[in-house]
Amino acid sequence: MAKRGDGGPKTKPCFKCAAPTEVAYRVRYDATKAWAFVCPACLMGVKVGNPHYAYGGTWKGSRH
Repeated sequence: MAKRGDGGPKTKPCFKCAAPTEVAYRVRYDATKAWAFVCPACLMGVKVGNPHYAYGGTWKGSRH
């Protein structure tokens, strides 16, 4: 997690693509049932048609 130098919102790296994001979704998407934070761009890739998918909440850097 990194905070911008100007006091703006924090970012969190996406577990799938490693891009920093100000909004991340906590999801389970494989048989290990481990939680991971993914960015909005990667969310649909782990969600659609996935029987292991579970939503666990939304992290917003502007609120932390």
